[in-house]
Amino acid sequence: MTGNSLITVFFCTQVIFGAGFINSGIDTDNGIHIHFSQGDIQYASAGDFTRISSGKSGTTTDFGMPELPLYSTMVQVRPDREYEIHFTVLQSSVISDVTVFPFQDESDAEISGSINHLNDSFYSSETIYPESIIHTSERLIMRDLHVLNIQVIPFRFYPNTRELEIIEVLDIIVSETRERQHDNSNTRLPS
Repeated sequence: MTGNSLITVFFCTQVIFGAGFINSGIDTDNGIHIHFSQGDIQYASAGDFTRISSGKSGTTTDFGMPELPLYSTMVQVRPDREYEIHFTVLQSSVISDVTVFPFQDESDAEISGSINHLNDSFYSSETIYPESIIHTSERLIMRDLHVLNIQVIPFRFYPNTRELEIIEVLDIIVSETRERQHDNSNTRLPS
């Protein structure tokens, strides 16, 4: 593998307010190292809940579940290899006595000012949200360029203890695992 010529990190929109992904430039034999750093976090009271935002990040969109900031980046991968993602939390902190605002349909919430979607069973459970702080898309192919979309939700909410863990610094390793069946023929017409 020749490093950055084969795997390139695309910085997609999440470098606002200091948050974002950084290609550390450290390539392993079978992958690349990406560093994530959390930026400024804003907290706003919304009745009995706390709304959390972080710059211009997206958010989770599970109705009635905690609405948390979500960041994404794309990583170029080789068409003839399979990949897996591993991560290590390097720094985190916990805030107590917080109940994270549940995701709502914004048009309904703005009109009524009330909470229409609340997953009561989750908010009274010992379940952690999100189940995983990293999600990876299936391989995307755009003009013969193979990429993976990596989403990071750098939080863990514990509803039974009303604690929110904030993942401040995270290392991500995108590793080659094995060869992949790949059709080299290009049937796409030139543009």
